[in-house]
Amino acid sequence: MVDSNKLDRWWGALWGMFVGDALAMPVHWYYDVAALQRDFGVVRDFQSPRDFHPSSIMSLASTGGAGRGSQEGEVVGSIILHGKKHLWGRPNRHYHEGLQSGDNTLNLLCVRVLLRSMNRIGGYDSSDFLREYIAFMTTPDSHRDTGQSGSAWRDRSDRALRGGTAWGGMVEAVAVHHRGTLLHVPGSDLVGGHSAGHLRDFDRDAA
Repeated sequence: MVDSNKLDRWWGALWGMFVGDALAMPVHWYYDVAALQRDFGVVRDFQSPRDFHPSSIMSLASTGGAGRGSQEGEVVGSIILHGKKHLWGRPNRHYHEGLQSGDNTLNLLCVRVLLRSMNRIGGYDSSDFLREYIAFMTTPDSHRDTGQSGSAWRDRSDRALRGGTAWGGMVEAVAVHHRGTLLHVPGSDLVGGHSAGHLRDFDRDAA
């Protein structure tokens, strides 16, 4: 039996994580406070991202590997972020172009992939999560986000395309990252099997 107070804390932390991400989504990577206040004022409700992002450097990022560089690569657009490559080449495009007010970013959608894996398995299983995570990231129209925070996907995806074995280690690292997100929820046994039913209830209510 899960203590009701602990369960309330789990649910509050999970809801807070998803609500906070949706609130922050339009102001991600604003480094100029004056520009942020001009575009959004004080953020008190869900808002959509602006078409023009004054601090965006997405047009400088490589679409075929890690870090900055040429946008001739096809990792962005062909392996991940299908149909989004043309947005990366335009200066000052918002990292979350395509999302609407109240939407969650790709990072939180990946956390939800983890929650669903735990619901199905009855706890945390790295192999199942890796399989679901790769499927989610590489399936067209699985999400509407444009940016991808972290160049590891682009680097490892490029090497995998060229016959390397880069997927496993990279995705395992990302899996640990998202599992760590849940471990910060009060009550570290959230990833234990006895919690799966409560996570299933959360995922259903958040749909």
